[in-house]
Amino acid sequence: MKNPANKDFSNLMQEYYDSNTKEDILQYIHTAYEKTKVVCPNCQNKMQQVSYDFEVPPHRDKKAWKKIVSDITARTTIPYKSFIQWHRIQLEKKNSFENKLLLENLTKLELVMMR
Repeated sequence: MKNPANKDFSNLMQEYYDSNTKEDILQYIHTAYEKTKVVCPNCQNKMQQVSYDFEVPPHRDKKAWKKIVSDITARTTIPYKSFIQWHRIQLEKKNSFENKLLLENLTKLELVMMR
């Protein structure tokens, strides 16, 4: 299934700063990624992308499904490293805009990566 709302995230940080939003950067990124998720036509839950070799356990195997849900929930699919790198590059530029806000947001992103 293709998601018509699929988005190119390469300019997400520039869009964030251009919009002058007061929204927390982590929430902004999370919201952008949530908008790209596809909804299951049967249960209406948001679907999770898995690798091509993902083995689906039998529906009756509750223990295996509980482990899968736990593993997927713990795994982050948001590439925070790329957003951290973007902030570092912006801070290195001499004419960087709003250095204080960039530093604050960089710190938030680095803390998320440490969890």
